[in-house]
Amino acid sequence: MSNFTLDHLFCFCDPELSSETENATRAGFTLNLDNRHPGQGTANRAIIFKENYLEFIFMDLPGDANTHSTIRGDSSCKDFRTPLQMAKHFKAKGNCSF
Repeated sequence: MSNFTLDHLFCFCDPELSSETENATRAGFTLNLDNRHPGQGTANRAIIFKENYLEFIFMDLPGDANTHSTIRGDSSCKDFRTPLQMAKHFKAKGNCSF
């Protein structure tokens, strides 16, 4: 038995979130209002569960997203210096490297 706890899952989406929002609503889920990440250039909407959430993250201000560093200490995300670089990688490769 593991003590693994899942905090949240995320996926990068196009800013309009039309298909994600429509599919989630049709399935009976409620999404929170837009949540901005000041200085990072990203924003999200999420389906909140009791102990975790599914985050639909998208580029809100590309200028900020291209300058804000994602590096925090010994991050396994060291190849991606900005949220914009991360989003481009995930969109091109279809996977998460960390």
